[in-house]
Amino acid sequence: MKNIFKTKPPVPERVEPVKYGSDSASSDAGTEDLTWSSEASRVSTHSATESVGVYHKDSTVFLLSQPSSVSSLQEDDDAFGPTPVIGILSQPRIASDTEETEFVIAASYSKWAEAAGARVMPIPWDATVQMVQAIFPKINGVLFPGGNSILPVAAKEIWRLANEANDRGDFFPIWGTCLGYEYLLMLASGKKEFILEGGYDSHNVSWPVTLTPPASDIYANRIIREIVTNQPVTMNNHEFGLKPETFERCPGLRDMFQITSVNTDRKGTPFVSTIESRDPHRYPYYGVQYHPEKNAYEYATFPGTNVPFEQINHSADAVYFSFHLASFFVELARKNKKLSGVLPEPIVEGGDGSVDEDEFPLIHKYEIRSGFKFQQYYIIPAVGCRNIDGATDAPFTGKDFSWRLDTYLEDHVGIYKEGYTDE
Repeated sequence: MKNIFKTKPPVPERVEPVKYGSDSASSDAGTEDLTWSSEASRVSTHSATESVGVYHKDSTVFLLSQPSSVSSLQEDDDAFGPTPVIGILSQPRIASDTEETEFVIAASYSKWAEAAGARVMPIPWDATVQMVQAIFPKINGVLFPGGNSILPVAAKEIWRLANEANDRGDFFPIWGTCLGYEYLLMLASGKKEFILEGGYDSHNVSWPVTLTPPASDIYANRIIREIVTNQPVTMNNHEFGLKPETFERCPGLRDMFQITSVNTDRKGTPFVSTIESRDPHRYPYYGVQYHPEKNAYEYATFPGTNVPFEQINHSADAVYFSFHLASFFVELARKNKKLSGVLPEPIVEGGDGSVDEDEFPLIHKYEIRSGFKFQQYYIIPAVGCRNIDGATDAPFTGKDFSWRLDTYLEDHVGIYKEGYTDE
């Protein structure tokens, strides 16, 4: 990574343990006391203008001091560590102003990843296989977000490329949120959209979860476990899902994933709410049926009122929980071996299937708008793929809504329920 600073970045020189309420360093702290622990307190009551950073454990605050001389500055340009790039798949939706198809990424997803130190590169939902293959070397992980769409060619190709990368030892994580979690079910099961079960009454509601054996990686931290099992911090917005017994009957799902949490809807019907890879060192894939990003970044109210549009928990613990999950995912992406670049220009609408590497920039190059359902969202231009084999064709435009998951399943298996959305 090229160093953007004129001088080499400062590196902490020493660690000084300081007791709360004391101005002097502890004299009896051994080196073992300086090890950062997942059990550490998450709220600091100490500040220091001379420090680079503050770590704290139990009642002890550890101040990372500025270097005493220029000679102690690190010579490595990568002293700040790698900055991973997360690819986020856009989603089609019906624009409120034109009532026509548009492709978007809710800004809450990009903010969620960025808060943990990542950059974001959009992946068009209607990208061709060739486009996905051009984008994949530039990213270090993928987030499948919420939405209301059938499984696109782009997601299938990402899954194939991620499996190939992980098989050869190039650690590549995937995170699925809500519909994105359902994408993981579709991909791993081999049953595509038909693995899903409908009729769940779990729209616009926040719940705690019930953890299940085996032990979870996502919820391994004791504080996180206490929060997620006792407080309503998981915002659900879905009418499709999967019963635990259905999951266990599917060999493709059993082989790839294990259930680490479950919930029941308002009618008492159980559904799987968290899945984690059975072999996370080889396939770092994780999915949650709920929306962790909304806790910190979605605050929409009904027009002209202060009444929340969605029942989202914005408490300190809920926001901390959201940040923990983002950090968990982005830390996985830091293990990816590829280097990532910043590309300059936006995607050209209506591509012809050819690949131009300058077509795939980071997300801040795209138009951003304010809205009702999403406070902010990025417009990702259509690029044209809609055929099942990934060939370029006329894009979904106008009032062509055949991308809708609810309509597709209504036509094929009859489990549609009015008002469904997994956004």
